[in-house]
Amino acid sequence: LMWLDPLNPTRFDSESIWLFMLENTFFLLEHEVKDITTSKSSGRPTFSYRITTQPTISPTIIVAMSAHLHSILQHWHWLEKNLVPRLEQFDEKDQNDLHQFAMLKMLSLYEFQSNDESTSEETSRFRRKFDLCEEVLLLKTECGLWEKCYCRGELYVSTNYICFSAPERDSLILPFIEISSIRKDDTHDNIPNAISVVSIHDTKYYFSLEKRERICSLMEHLWEIAMQVLYSNTQTKNLPRCPMEMHSQAGDVCPESLIFKTNNDKFLQKFRLPSSEVLLLDDVGGFELKLTKEDGRVYVSSNFVCFSSEDSQILAVLPFRHLILIEFKPGALVLYTRTGNKVKLSLPNHEVSSSMSELIKQTWTKLVPNSCSSAVDFSKSSGDSSPRRNSPRSAPSSLSACKCVGCSLFAPGPTSGSASSRPSDSFPSPKSPREAECSPVRDSPRNQKVATKKWQQLLSSNDLIKTPLLKILLNTSSPPETQRGKLWLLWSGALEHWREGEYEKMVGVSENVLCCSTKKQIERDLHRSFLSPLTNSDSNSPADLDNLHAHLQRILSAFSCLNQSGGYCQSMNIITGVLVFVVSEEEAYWLLYTICEIMMPDIYSTSMIGALVTQKVLETLLLQHLPLVHAHLQKITFPISLLGVPWFLCLYAGYFPFSTVVRILDHFFYEGREVLYKVALAIFKLNESAILRCKDDIEITALLKKSASINPQTLLEVAYGEFDFFCNQKMILLENTARLQILRDLSNQNIKYLQKFR
Repeated sequence: LMWLDPLNPTRFDSESIWLFMLENTFFLLEHEVKDITTSKSSGRPTFSYRITTQPTISPTIIVAMSAHLHSILQHWHWLEKNLVPRLEQFDEKDQNDLHQFAMLKMLSLYEFQSNDESTSEETSRFRRKFDLCEEVLLLKTECGLWEKCYCRGELYVSTNYICFSAPERDSLILPFIEISSIRKDDTHDNIPNAISVVSIHDTKYYFSLEKRERICSLMEHLWEIAMQVLYSNTQTKNLPRCPMEMHSQAGDVCPESLIFKTNNDKFLQKFRLPSSEVLLLDDVGGFELKLTKEDGRVYVSSNFVCFSSEDSQILAVLPFRHLILIEFKPGALVLYTRTGNKVKLSLPNHEVSSSMSELIKQTWTKLVPNSCSSAVDFSKSSGDSSPRRNSPRSAPSSLSACKCVGCSLFAPGPTSGSASSRPSDSFPSPKSPREAECSPVRDSPRNQKVATKKWQQLLSSNDLIKTPLLKILLNTSSPPETQRGKLWLLWSGALEHWREGEYEKMVGVSENVLCCSTKKQIERDLHRSFLSPLTNSDSNSPADLDNLHAHLQRILSAFSCLNQSGGYCQSMNIITGVLVFVVSEEEAYWLLYTICEIMMPDIYSTSMIGALVTQKVLETLLLQHLPLVHAHLQKITFPISLLGVPWFLCLYAGYFPFSTVVRILDHFFYEGREVLYKVALAIFKLNESAILRCKDDIEITALLKKSASINPQTLLEVAYGEFDFFCNQKMILLENTARLQILRDLSNQNIKYLQKFR
């Protein structure tokens, strides 16, 4: 019997005939009818029985194969007894969660199917060698280690430790909770394929490995688990003295499952996709769109085809439901989108290209009835590159009738992204001169007209495809006011998290479920929300303000019910007060969800650990890049968090004019939270000479509050001109290091004092 790898599915043999034997909701047991002499002469293994997934687990794959009926029946009964009852607990609407759970379980079966006795013996030797009781060995391999000198030996990775053994040195035992960073490192020419591991004592270890990608992913995931457990222990006063019990069963610590989980989490984070999305296949590839051509990596998941260049300057997210035509060619895919884009993805690896094409064909074909697509062309010919049926410039009629949020956003109609969906009783948008402030002051009307034309050309043919040209345009000009709401929803990823009807449902639930204290807190904060565009305009009546408060109360109450773990945080009212001026009420709800749950997931948690992490990172950046400012702030004992925490929690809203805030949010939704660090550094840079003249914290606070008068374009020019080197990868590295230091500092303290920031 063979359990098969679900990440590298076995191809279905179209020449064989399989007869149905047994079935349930999720799996199918089949028997093959074939010519035995032919199969033996072909040289391939003779498997007469197989278990496949039903369409309820998409895409359909072969789970197991066997030559004997009694063997396949044993595993069929195991699936029915252990896995099927778990799968039946998922609701019909949670199909992606069901698929991900099934994939992980089948991956564990595949990994642990062979030689359990050998694995147990290897673990026992590992425990005796390093005197680590109850540890589960996940990986053992030969490698080189450079600390003070280079030596060859064996690397061991268990649930809680990285260990190394070599004849010429003492054994190394490094707990994951004492590691400050893990990353791939190619800076040392004499240490090829290195993984850099830095301890909390600043000791650096460089492991040279052949299969670096796989092992680094495993280490990173175990390290993240260690930090999660360490975080959970901050809720008590003492850190456990024994090794952490992160997994209760060996099946839960399958290396391949952990690597898959790590890669899937990175994929979701990179493209801001829902947690239910599952990465099915990825490989190196090329991207081509008009004059843009770049190498990078192609990803295929349950509902998306994605691409990221090596430097992340190009980032594309293409939902299957928005593709009107796909051409399959040798070593390439041509995707035609609903807005008329023709995206070519080249796949140099022929074997991966065939598997990816087959996977995309299965997935897209299944989604066609529920998508905007009505034309399919799976032509394999390499001659004519044009579509054989529908022209990509003339989208099918079903496109205009499609009710999905993404298509309605770009459907013909009003030019405003929010006007069509904005409630009829909504308050008016802020009028001039506030509206004019959203564009660079120094731009002449002619330059503004040119920039607007460029934006219109770009938006008329652009899906969620981020390119260097788009970033340059965003850095030099403000998006059109009528398109800003569309862009925020598109760039942030909020459209992919949107669940139709959920907002109305949560509004109704909040009226009965939300506790009285939270309701009173929200009502008090409504009058402290960031309402400057409305309150500074004489053309708006008190009724408009009351209408605005009603919108805010519904949004905040609904989100508080959805966000049971974190609840309501005071800064949410400030952020929402900005969003409702740009998008509709429901759109503001989903943008708030994306900010708090996806883009800044631990900033608004009950413990506020994330807020402390951002301030530690900001302090580190000041020390590295503005050392005079940092030294002066230390000298006069000015706490950076005094302004840094409110800046980050409120996304600068309430501390800068509306025109500056929306420009910062333009970049925040496009790029991510690293923009918040760049803006903070730019504020300190622009005020550097004045800060050095301040004698106490009162003067510095007053000075930085005056920074609100800085022109938004000037602020962004400094942020990107001086600090554009600060990318997402560097931010994650600094944040992980800071988070571990903070968690260790808090492990023996009560975390209640953090509540003063809420």
